[in-house]
Amino acid sequence: MSIRHLSRLDRLLMAGEHALEAIAGTPPATRPSPAAGIAES
Repeated sequence: MSIRHLSRLDRLLMAGEHALEAIAGTPPATRPSPAAGIAES
């Protein structure tokens, strides 16, 4: 498996996303689950 090397911009965007999640929390899912009608086994 190849190792992914992220650019500086990618790392900056990731840090910004993590900061926003720390401040505002993880956003709730807005779409229903596609498996909502299937019983668990």
